[in-house]
Amino acid sequence: MRADGRQRIVAGAPATLTWQGIDSNGEPADPGTVTVGVVRADGTVLVAPLTATSGSGTNPRAVALTVAQTANLDVLTATWTVSGTVVATTQHEIVGGVYMTTAAIRAAEPSLADEAKHPTAALIAARDRSERAWEAECRRAFVPRFKVTTVRSGVLPDYDIRAIRFVQDADGGTIAYTHDAGSRVLTDLSTSDPVTVGYEYGWDAPPSDLLEKFARTVRHSLNAASSPLDGRVMSYTSPTGETQRFPTPGLGPWIYGIPDVDQVIIRHRVNVPGFA
Repeated sequence: MRADGRQRIVAGAPATLTWQGIDSNGEPADPGTVTVGVVRADGTVLVAPLTATSGSGTNPRAVALTVAQTANLDVLTATWTVSGTVVATTQHEIVGGVYMTTAAIRAAEPSLADEAKHPTAALIAARDRSERAWEAECRRAFVPRFKVTTVRSGVLPDYDIRAIRFVQDADGGTIAYTHDAGSRVLTDLSTSDPVTVGYEYGWDAPPSDLLEKFARTVRHSLNAASSPLDGRVMSYTSPTGETQRFPTPGLGPWIYGIPDVDQVIIRHRVNVPGFA
């Protein structure tokens, strides 16, 4: 799962969409018989409504997707139904890749090699947090991603546009437009009303200097909570009288507070007017 609750799926791989039934206290519970339907971002049906799911008891319910169904970048919406009532709606993001495999992260950071101490599921979650942090700070994606957004001026919010997949009006109808390869701007829109745009954006793969530092930010994400020092500490004086000062994330130019990591982030950051 992504830190924002979306399940992330790498394009072109078989995948399983899951949903966990809960009780009134938010704890896992048996929802009984559950069916599901899945639609793509453009509204087309991927899995027919009321398709039976697998799983029983308090285990999550699941539906399997084939390679053909995950071939394209997308944001899938799954609707989970019990006894004719929709009980949950979940989103599942099909992405163009990940920055590093968990094996590559463990190799780059030997302190994460112990799978008992750092389980793969925790490492994947930390990797996701780090990917999101890099992209938020750099204001761009370093692997291919897909987004659906509503725009009024015809200007997309993201950079490194790869392809426009669809442009729709408020009723889901197709809107005519012109788009130059790589541009953030849609021109000659056949309406002046806000339009919904589905588009692919991002780099083919992360640059080498980013990868050199990325595993360290994954380690930081996993270990920050277990540090013996309070995260608010700006300096530390040892029992022998030596003082160490720490870069403070969010203060001045610091992002992670790791100078060589922050330097790479700043190097690849999109310069947006009005932002530091």
